[in-house]
Amino acid sequence: MFEMGTEWGQIHFSRNVIQQICISAVDSCGGSAMIMNYGGKSKGKGKGIASLAPKMGRIDNDEIVVEEREDGLFITIYVVIRFGASIKDTAEHILDRVFEQMEEVMNVVPKQVLVVNTGTASKDIAPRHMEFYRTAEKPTDGTAGQRESQSADGTPEQEPADR
Repeated sequence: MFEMGTEWGQIHFSRNVIQQICISAVDSCGGSAMIMNYGGKSKGKGKGIASLAPKMGRIDNDEIVVEEREDGLFITIYVVIRFGASIKDTAEHILDRVFEQMEEVMNVVPKQVLVVNTGTASKDIAPRHMEFYRTAEKPTDGTAGQRESQSADGTPEQEPADR
């Protein structure tokens, strides 16, 4: 999928390598974030947190999206964040770890990483849609960009920021 030329030849990184880096970044949050699909749903059976058990260790293409474009590597990670955890801090931690690990393992900095919080998990999963992103050119204040669309009841919570 992703190729890189070195003085010794070509190195090919599969999509799975990049997905494993993203999984590691989410796992480093100490259980405050879980990888989910865009709808905040698991492919497992059951309701709420119990639905996660059948899918542990398995990632589908709609949960971590890796795109190689002409201008760079774009990664989207869909997560659900546990109730009580700071959504912004958790998303920024994931972004930090993905950028650090990509540079350490692959010697590549992605063009953009987007963390989409699709819900808040407590007994059940409350739907949300909040996007946190970082581009290869970090903001001068060192924080991630944030875009938030609508809450579960459809009311805008914050004006969207430009990408």
